[in-house]
Amino acid sequence: MGMKMQRLWLAGMGLALAMAPATVQAQGVGKAACVMDQLSADHRADLAREMMGSSDDGSRGSQADELRSVIKACVAKLGIPNDQAPAYAQFVVANILLEWTRGNFATYNIPTGPIDAAVGFQANISSFDAEAGVTDEQGEAIIAAYDAVGIDVRKFDDPKLELIGYYVGALGHYWKLAPQFGS
Repeated sequence: MGMKMQRLWLAGMGLALAMAPATVQAQGVGKAACVMDQLSADHRADLAREMMGSSDDGSRGSQADELRSVIKACVAKLGIPNDQAPAYAQFVVANILLEWTRGNFATYNIPTGPIDAAVGFQANISSFDAEAGVTDEQGEAIIAAYDAVGIDVRKFDDPKLELIGYYVGALGHYWKLAPQFGS
């Protein structure tokens, strides 16, 4: 595995660990909207930075506590069974992280469409493995998809490569849980 692929894999692994059930887009999708609508865009961005370990505003933990509280209220409001609450929390987190990563991609003027097409989670969620992170095949498919639109991922610096890993992880969690909470 090349150095760039290792960084993609490590970033994907970091996201998978950050999205464990105990941790818990401009508009939330499906049942995530209950939580998303109660948090400002800035608050959601702060939560995403905190989950990714890049928050430096001193509020570490308090925002996660608030998120858990809002999730708990939405679980009750939406009538989600308690045994499904951890999966619902993951779906909410996936929505928050997708919004955050898409915003960062937009800042860099990098489209996410090549990633969506390369990993194909919407069509085949069985290709997603939260513990594996970005697989070599997915990494190669992502590189080829960006090559096809004239973007050389091999020249990306670490923050951009990590962003790809975060996005792939969030996207995988989103599509894995969308059938249950997406409508």
